[in-house]
Amino acid sequence: DFVPKPVFEERINKALDRFFSSKKLNTKTKQLFVKSGGKIESIPLTKIVYFKPADHYTEIILENGSKKLHNLSLEKIYKILPQNFERTHRAYIVNLDFTKKVYSFPGSRYELELSNKIRLPLGRSYYKKLKNRFEA
Repeated sequence: DFVPKPVFEERINKALDRFFSSKKLNTKTKQLFVKSGGKIESIPLTKIVYFKPADHYTEIILENGSKKLHNLSLEKIYKILPQNFERTHRAYIVNLDFTKKVYSFPGSRYELELSNKIRLPLGRSYYKKLKNRFEA
């Protein structure tokens, strides 16, 4: 973000706020808690394959194929997840530990295959980000 001279404290604070709000928090989160059947259940992040939106909730797909609902939005969940979770489409967050292949199709279309054989769309901008991440 460009900060013009003379530098004012308020302008710098706004620029820093924008910078940090756009960055994913590097948290030590190891599990998510979801309400299920009148109780609160702990789900280890290592068991989560991907997230997708479901009405006003976020659906969590686990490695055993089961599904859970969380009341936070996809964007809010993304901000608390560790670095091995990446946005791959506006509607998906994937645990990169479960990724297997990337397929390329004519017209700059991409799909991401997961270890459970499910294929998810991979957005063009997310493809570039993912490619840069793996090449680094």
